[in-house]
Amino acid sequence: MNHKDGFKKRYKMYKSGKFWVFTAMLFLGSSSLGGMVSKTEGVNPDSNIKILEKDNNRIIKVSQPVAQSNQNATVSIVPIGTIDNLNQDMITVGRYAVKKPTGNDRYPDDLAVTYDPNTNITYLLRVNRNTGEIKERKQMTKSDQQIGFGVDAVTRFNNSGFEINGPSNVKGATVASLVRFGVGQSDRSWKANFKSEKLPQKFALNIVYKDVEGNEISSKESYDIYKGQAYSVTSDPKEIENYEFVSTTGVLEANVVSNSTITYTYKKKIDFNPDDHKPTVKQPAEGDKVVTGTGTPGDKIVLTDKDGKKIGEGTVDKDGNFEIT
Repeated sequence: MNHKDGFKKRYKMYKSGKFWVFTAMLFLGSSSLGGMVSKTEGVNPDSNIKILEKDNNRIIKVSQPVAQSNQNATVSIVPIGTIDNLNQDMITVGRYAVKKPTGNDRYPDDLAVTYDPNTNITYLLRVNRNTGEIKERKQMTKSDQQIGFGVDAVTRFNNSGFEINGPSNVKGATVASLVRFGVGQSDRSWKANFKSEKLPQKFALNIVYKDVEGNEISSKESYDIYKGQAYSVTSDPKEIENYEFVSTTGVLEANVVSNSTITYTYKKKIDFNPDDHKPTVKQPAEGDKVVTGTGTPGDKIVLTDKDGKKIGEGTVDKDGNFEIT
């Protein structure tokens, strides 16, 4: 063989970290395929996408099916400052002081409005203002109702929620708002009536599970929550097969004032086995200007000269073949 016009080759394969590396020292005449190194791509285990290592540049998105998990978040939903012992879910819609229309004498009991989110029933209570003892209970109706305060505090449903009216035959204000939706009120001035008191509005607490690209990877969890309640998510992020937890967005503990969403973000776990990505290079023949071989479909084969400069690249096709010109 004419070593000036042809070539001779010393060829070896070795494993370097996560890669199988092919080193082929080709001494050619006028050919441009000098010393070459072939590398397969790697997978960055700290990302949810398949990428080349630092000296390469391909990025391939990995399509993910929605993962399945039967483990839900632990969510606690409790009423704020409840005064009603009918059941543990009773919401304190309002608590009102009532005084007599003449003088400054206040009744020893307060008027309370509570709501059962399980049955959607609203109750009127007469409660001892010092001990919290419930003296009387009635379901609220659309008709005028009294519950131990006579005409000094008459209550009923209306189109906006409910109302409390003082006596119509005197000008004295007899009702003061102490608590609304479990929260103490700063303005406790006496008024003749409260015409537009609202019942608890229902909101939704949604817990969603997404990957870093925003794709849903597990079923959303939804919880009914009401104004007058507080929620807290006390569990660690659930484990999802083939995913690793990254971060949480949203408030994990709050008094309910609106719809709320908590997003748990995960990244894909990718295990890379270099043995599964070991390519083979076909022995070049004299005069060849292409390098061919076989490998794992989708892998990119990069050829560099002996100084590490890239001189060619190719992608393994669906049939497991590659060609670099």
